Amino acid sequence: MDSGVYVTTMDRTFQELDAIRAGSTYSKWMEMVAPGGMCKRVIVLGHSGGGNIAQLYRVEYGRGADSVQELDSTCHGRPCQIVTFGSAPIFFKSSYGETPTIAGHCNNENVMIYDEHDSAPSGIHCPFGPNLEKFEDMFQQDVIASANHLKGVKRLKLQTKLGLVQHQEDGGCDATTFEKETWAKKPLEMETCGPDENCKTGLALSEVPWRAQRYYVYQTDAWKMGLPGFFSNPQALMYFASGLPKSKKLSYHPSVTADEDPFHQAVANSLELLNEAGLTAKNFTQMHSQRQNDKYIESMEDKLVVSEVDKKVLDGLTLLLRQVNPGMAKRHIIPTTAR
Repeated sequence: MDSGVYVTTMDRTFQELDAIRAGSTYSKWMEMVAPGGMCKRVIVLGHSGGGNIAQLYRVEYGRGADSVQELDSTCHGRPCQIVTFGSAPIFFKSSYGETPTIAGHCNNENVMIYDEHDSAPSGIHCPFGPNLEKFEDMFQQDVIASANHLKGVKRLKLQTKLGLVQHQEDGGCDATTFEKETWAKKPLEMETCGPDENCKTGLALSEVPWRAQRYYVYQTDAWKMGLPGFFSNPQALMYFASGLPKSKKLSYHPSVTADEDPFHQAVANSLELLNEAGLTAKNFTQMHSQRQNDKYIESMEDKLVVSEVDKKVLDGLTLLLRQVNPGMAKRHIIPTTAR
């Protein structure tokens, strides 16, 4: 790469970064970070797939340090830090050496934040998911064992215990978050769906909300501010519901009965609940957006609306988890009252 550091990663990651560089705003960004440009410091930030691109960007536009696989603390010749949320371990050991690292900067400036229930940090980017046999056939077993994030970046795992969000410094700044055992136990993957888009929708939604941006925003704030965990805070669930896709993207018309296909019926019922929750939350937010005070939920009527949305979100997620990943549903991720 331009930094002089060698990397081994998926073509998909390079393609995603190239797509950004081909965008209309990228040339303006390069002017901002060019010598004499307005930027004095660079913060590389990304969530999920964006976090994968952020890692590659940090390597591409960093500067190689003394070791061929080490980066110094700069990007574009300026002080630089990277913060990712729920990113995947996209780098693999190669003949050039270990995963690239930011040398001597294991501190709170360079941080990888991930949730204990998010599948991406413990999985592989492409082919994504639990199909380890396919991956090992493509890249050999010793390669998959080396899967890791950019090193020199502090790993912070968010966990909810006793209703409060806590963090665990998970292995310092070099340890991998890849968990072969976790993925091997996951019962379903996208390829089992074949061309069935409804099946794929159900599997994708079963990763919600701990894959969602709004979940990460809330959980990070909750950790720093001492707030209750996501599922214990009615306003957090309202915030999440208001960000759900529009109704046309959540439409589903089952052609089978529950007895014929319980999974598809669960998907149908879940989509309906999440769709209703999202529309109600959006309307509620719009109705209260003009208020001139800090109180978000005031009247008993407001509380009833919030309670209705919360129940539909929890019930919708539970329906999916029971079908897709029963083990997750039993780990008290979702409150018992919602089951």
